[in-house]
Amino acid sequence: MFVYYENYGALHGMPNAHPAPNETLLAGYSPSVEPLSVATQASARLLIWPDHWREPAEWQPFLGLYLQAFTADDDVALLLRYDPESDAAPAEHLAQSIEALLAKLDIDAGEMPEMLIVDDPLGTTELPSLFTAATHYLRCDGQVTDDIHAERAARCGLYVMRAESPAALRFAVLGETSRV
Repeated sequence: MFVYYENYGALHGMPNAHPAPNETLLAGYSPSVEPLSVATQASARLLIWPDHWREPAEWQPFLGLYLQAFTADDDVALLLRYDPESDAAPAEHLAQSIEALLAKLDIDAGEMPEMLIVDDPLGTTELPSLFTAATHYLRCDGQVTDDIHAERAARCGLYVMRAESPAALRFAVLGETSRV
């Protein structure tokens, strides 16, 4: 099952009836922001921004959904936000964790769908360009910053979504449920 959300209120089942988010944290987020340059030509670009890279149990379920939903032949790319200034886990730890997840899911690296680690240091004024570089934001439920990231994504015109299965994620992004 998946759900698209239009705004913060819809995230909580109450359109137009929600606490006002801190406008300072949302300033500058709009679809008109020039996108961050990312090294992909994929027409569908999913953004995932976990809180804690050090704890694989907090982000591997979302990455696992993506890896099981798509193949290298799909016109899709995953943008994994890794902030080198605030994420405690070193980048090599992240790469090792991703390799371990691929092995656990029995996915050959050659069959893996496109995945980019966006680790550019981005200042407050540059963050909106990260969101406009994507087409979808995959919510990381249970993460402290997920609500603010979801609101930022919605303000930038992204589809903000949850997915409970690989088929649901595939359908939400490509409109089909099975891998070829």
